[in-house]
Amino acid sequence: MLALGVGTGAARATQASVGVYPSGTSFTARGPAPAHPAASVSLAMPIGGVDDATLLARGAQHVSVPTASIDAPLKLRLLFAHYVSVNGRPVPDALEPWDGSQRATEQTNQPIWVQVTVPQGTTPGTYTGSVTLAADGTQTVVPVRVNVADVTIPPPGQVSGSLLTAFNFSPQSYGAMVNRLYGVPAKQSLPGLFSFLASYRISSNNWGYGNPSSSAGYSTGGGWALDKAARMTDAVGNPRQFSSMAIPLSNNRATPNERTAGISPYEPQTWCPYLKAVKGFWENHGWLPGAYPYLYGMDEPGASLFPVVGHQAAALHACWPGGKLV
Repeated sequence: MLALGVGTGAARATQASVGVYPSGTSFTARGPAPAHPAASVSLAMPIGGVDDATLLARGAQHVSVPTASIDAPLKLRLLFAHYVSVNGRPVPDALEPWDGSQRATEQTNQPIWVQVTVPQGTTPGTYTGSVTLAADGTQTVVPVRVNVADVTIPPPGQVSGSLLTAFNFSPQSYGAMVNRLYGVPAKQSLPGLFSFLASYRISSNNWGYGNPSSSAGYSTGGGWALDKAARMTDAVGNPRQFSSMAIPLSNNRATPNERTAGISPYEPQTWCPYLKAVKGFWENHGWLPGAYPYLYGMDEPGASLFPVVGHQAAALHACWPGGKLV
């Protein structure tokens, strides 16, 4: 079969085929399919877990998923791999939620993620389902089998038993890039991003637009970006999504103009009113007690800044009892 590529202008001379691979498999845009594809999805999961498998539609111009289902209470969703340019090379790195309706493939190799969620409280056992993938109209039924073990991982927001995390990223930069690439404003993309991180038990070191701009704590009103109380509530959720929560104060890596609430990491003697205001806000929203509040006060301070670290710890413990200094 000879077909013209959609979106790339490249000729496709490959018979359409479908293979199943582990979600960690790497795919090129037009190279050979990885060896040893499976014909079905097989996952071993804990209660409370999220896992994926990848279907590779190779050589098709259009794909759709007419049906996709799995035994309750498990949940199944689809993600379409959108190719982005990394150093000039197309990489299927952006996973777009997909309802399975027909759409054009982007490259010869079109990965499609099948994501399974095992809700808290699920009874251990074997659950089955299937995904029907249509590649240029030819349907392939992919059986799905999930073995749920009698093991429960802590739900998002629970400290006990969790591996506490602190993830460095810039929500504002993420929101700006998504807006540039897809025209989706930050007010739409960021709440979903925080929920995505929370579902994988990843806690952010940066609350983005939820970081206070005033030493008096969280402000309200003034437009979407300036309503710090609302943006913090969007990020953390109700109930709380995160087990570990970064106390919003900048460390030595921030320039004076970048510092959260204009507060200097080198002057912990000025922190107390701000810390008490933030702590009170968290308590009023039910995030405390319960979360693990931590302050990333210094990054690689070196011996010369150890005295400042000591003063930071003293200020934090005095003004936020139970707070932890990283």
